[in-house]
Amino acid sequence: MSETTSLADHPTTALIFGTFDVQNYGDLLFPIIAAHRLAAHGIEVVPVSPTDSLTGLAGAPEPRRLRDASRVIDGLSERRAVAGLLIGGGNIIHNGPANLADYRQEGMFDWAYAGLWLGATLLAAIHNLPVAWNAPGVPRPLAAPLRGHVMLRQALQAADHVSVRDDASVDNLHVSPHVMPQVVPDTAAEIARVWPRAALAPAFASLLERKAVQAGGPFLTVHVKARSMERPHAEMAEQIEGFAAAHGMTPILLALGLCHGDEVDARRIGRFMRRPHIVLDDPLSLQEIAGSIAHAALHLGSSLHGYITAAAYDVPSALVARPTLAKFAGFLAHTGRTGDLAESWDDAFARAAELAKPSSGRRIPDHVFHMLDLHWARILATLNAPRQGADARARFLRGYMKRGMAGQGWDWALAPAIR
Repeated sequence: MSETTSLADHPTTALIFGTFDVQNYGDLLFPIIAAHRLAAHGIEVVPVSPTDSLTGLAGAPEPRRLRDASRVIDGLSERRAVAGLLIGGGNIIHNGPANLADYRQEGMFDWAYAGLWLGATLLAAIHNLPVAWNAPGVPRPLAAPLRGHVMLRQALQAADHVSVRDDASVDNLHVSPHVMPQVVPDTAAEIARVWPRAALAPAFASLLERKAVQAGGPFLTVHVKARSMERPHAEMAEQIEGFAAAHGMTPILLALGLCHGDEVDARRIGRFMRRPHIVLDDPLSLQEIAGSIAHAALHLGSSLHGYITAAAYDVPSALVARPTLAKFAGFLAHTGRTGDLAESWDDAFARAAELAKPSSGRRIPDHVFHMLDLHWARILATLNAPRQGADARARFLRGYMKRGMAGQGWDWALAPAIR
């Protein structure tokens, strides 16, 4: 395919790498948004994750295993063009161990995350395919020996488009001035473009019916993560219920990260409530979760993507920064809504009283969507120019092999041929 030929003229696939095999609402949005963006250009998105485990949520991606990604590329290439690889989003750019049980059971807890970006870059180099970073996060400085290593610089240079979601991620990469990643808002900000509120209404109505709660609202969605709690579950329940009663709202307790046990805390809080409420500890679909937030009058929580979803549907929200994570401030800096950051649940409820007042203001300004439009235009340009980064990919692969053999010996390189 020539670099000037449009991908829309050919059956085309792009692989996207991330943690799409875990029950974590935010992570599962990235392939869906990428598919929505690229479908208009004739590109099908194939998710790749450390495992091929299914989340059991309707509408969630069905990922291929990272170990099988090379064979997946070969298999796809037999019947359609493979345009390139996308990395992220999510906080996946690090080389530390994974703390998820599924990855430990698969024997990949020490390399699962490195495989999603460094491994993806190796695959791109081996198959000579473009690779683009889809605004992932770098949650902390990379651990030695990779931090500051020439291999990291070459890996970034092998990527045709490098973007991260906040300034803290740029600092944590620590590769300037050799490579300067572009800072792009978290792509989940576009979820309302994929699922307009009206399209989510049936899923939300079905939820109310199966939870035996009357429609009409108004509803207060609350996401409590264990690490954000300041007091026992009974006191948390009292605080939520007291605020909801004072403002005539019905609380919906959301479990957004089932892989982190959020459903346990939602249930425990719910047990202490005496007024009508919903415990969404058993979501049937991603749309059920998004629909709950989209149809709420107010959202409070300690999940970035819970907050982003609320903002996307112009639902007033407070983001509980307990603990304080750089990604929170990073997204709020993009939207100019730093006042939505609460240092504690007490602070969140104090702000909620003001947020609960009627407002017609937009929560995500136009310039955020403009930045995302430019981001996807760059990704499309990358996928349309497959040979542009070939030299950088070859340089990275040569360097990787050289350092691997120097550190691990010839046995490391020749093992596939002699064993």
